[in-house]
Amino acid sequence: MEQVTGITLKRWVYLKRDEYRSKLEPFTEQEIRSLSEVEFEKLVEIREGEMLTYYNIYPEVGELLPEVFFQAFPNDPKKTEGLEQALKYLRDEHHLVHPDLHWKNILIDHQENIYLIDFG
Repeated sequence: MEQVTGITLKRWVYLKRDEYRSKLEPFTEQEIRSLSEVEFEKLVEIREGEMLTYYNIYPEVGELLPEVFFQAFPNDPKKTEGLEQALKYLRDEHHLVHPDLHWKNILIDHQENIYLIDFG
């Protein structure tokens, strides 16, 4: 197991998408990145509540990525294709389905690599 230094997809969206970033002003990106996950969640809750929706993955429905994932990387469809392929591989080759796939269980590091976490 490796230690990954990154931020959740949720925080990524709030930092990268203008319509969400404006909700966190006057905090700078560096200040937002330095918040703990609990502090960040509290800031979002105070400012706006839960603003984006997500849904879980179920094997009978197929691979459903959190809709916010598509918003996080609008100009890079390879990111969504890669995550979809990883989910299919886990399901087809190892019979594993992530039990709680949502934007807090997807991490993005400084090189924009994507990691799934919390397989419960």
